[in-house]
Amino acid sequence: MIISFTKIDLLPGKQQVVVDILRSVIGPTRLRSGCMDCSVYTDQGEGQTILYFEQWQSREFLDRHIRSELYFRVLSAMELAREPPEMYFHEVSETRGLEYVEALR
Repeated sequence: MIISFTKIDLLPGKQQVVVDILRSVIGPTRLRSGCMDCSVYTDQGEGQTILYFEQWQSREFLDRHIRSELYFRVLSAMELAREPPEMYFHEVSETRGLEYVEALR
């Protein structure tokens, strides 16, 4: 599983534009083969930071998505950042749930 996480610090007054762009990507991305999740989160404080999250079954599915026209919208949203966005791709080999916490407690 691959988790993609992008943090975008925005130029003043650009939050709604970026949120609209990223929300337009969520539905179509979730329908793509191999997508497990796609979400956007906004900062509740000053409202100038956006977190964009994707989860993919494999690197192949993610690579195909990044090369797509749909992902171009994500890149265009990043262009409205105050500085280069923080972007991370985590390859996950194991996932645990609440049972992990219960076992430790």
